[in-house]
Order: sequence, then C-alpha cells, then structure tokens
Amino acid sequence: MDPKMEGRSMKVGVFTVGLPDLTPEEAVQEIKDAGYDGVEWRVTRVPDEVKGEEPSFWGNNLCTLAPTEEEARRARRISEEAGLEVPGLGTYVAVRRPGGRGRGDALRSDCWRAPGTGGSRGP
Repeated sequence: MDPKMEGRSMKVGVFTVGLPDLTPEEAVQEIKDAGYDGVEWRVTRVPDEVKGEEPSFWGNNLCTLAPTEEEARRARRISEEAGLEVPGLGTYVAVRRPGGRGRGDALRSDCWRAPGTGGSRGP
C-alpha cells in the first residue's frame, strides 16, 4: 500500500439519477441507510411535458433538483441532516462561448484543446 494512503479509505456516494422514483428527502434517508457516504445531486429542469409520466432516469426523475438557490439550500440542508457529503453536482448546464456554434461548443473548442489536457490545439 502507498504510505500516503495509509489510514484513508475511499468514500462512496450515489448519483440521484439512479433514484427516479424517490423524492430528495426520501433519497437521502435511503442512501444513508444503505451505508453510503455521499450524494451527487442531479440538477436540471424537468420539462413540464414529462412531469405527469411515470418516474424515469432521464425523464420525470423525482430526485432532480432545479438549478435555483432555493433548491441548492434544500440539497445542502437535507444532505447535512442525513450526515451525507456532497462530492459533486450532476448538472446538465449547456456551456457555450459567445458566438459559439451550438450546445457544448465551448467544451469542444476550449476545454478539450487546453494545454495540459492532452487534447489537440487544432484549428
């Protein structure tokens, strides 16, 4: 074992996209009861046209938080109350630079080609 890792253990969490039929409040309790250390919240807007459908991973996912300050406070509060860490947020934020050609343009043109990422600096 690497001496730097002695006494450390990996923490494991759950991404809420996998819990489409639970509310966030139900999810934190289930995650904690199952022995996990953290929760990664799915953060996006659920389209109105799917809200009446059966819960599903990528559609009407009841364990989805809207990208608002109020929902961020809710996530923090219920995570802390359950003793769960929040290692990340699974956002579906479209990123593009001004004048970009479309969804994800900034990621394709800038991030993947940035120095130190191993990507090409091509045209």
